[in-house]
Amino acid sequence: MLFRSFCCMHSQNPPILHLDIKPDNVLYDSQGRIKLCDFGFSTWNNEKDNTYTQPTGSPLFMSPEMLRATSTSPANITEKTDVYSFSILLWEILTRKKAFQHHSMHGSFKHFRQAILVGERPPLPTNCIPALKSLLVSCWDVSPDKRPTFKEIVHQLGEIMKEYEQIELQQEISVEDRKSVV
Repeated sequence: MLFRSFCCMHSQNPPILHLDIKPDNVLYDSQGRIKLCDFGFSTWNNEKDNTYTQPTGSPLFMSPEMLRATSTSPANITEKTDVYSFSILLWEILTRKKAFQHHSMHGSFKHFRQAILVGERPPLPTNCIPALKSLLVSCWDVSPDKRPTFKEIVHQLGEIMKEYEQIELQQEISVEDRKSVV
């Protein structure tokens, strides 16, 4: 799965940061395997010099810390920068909508940047369980330190998948019970 690709990149020594996670950079091959592409902004997280003096990546998927980057106030970029971008991608997968569409159609970058820095995020999907909503909220937290790692995301998504399987099983039993009553 896609999130395991990021987990693998971030587990390298030093970790590899993608810095441009978005739908256009996720491909599928003829066997349906996920392929991550466009490593043009990627870098190693050597923890000594990962400061950026200007936003880098695709604006609608940029983390607050990346959007905050200026020459007078450089941003420290870590694996948590990719986590934020992944959360916006995950939101688009869950909702089958483009995130921040109202900004991408009319808004300026400055207006969009300010909206994200004060906490604007896409509306939480109504069609998913609370644990998945909670994961989204933690991944797009304004503070990188509060975002989970991809290793934690892999674990949480595994638990969420078990919960969805349990819900499906209960729904199947409920349908069978109704059939036996009729």
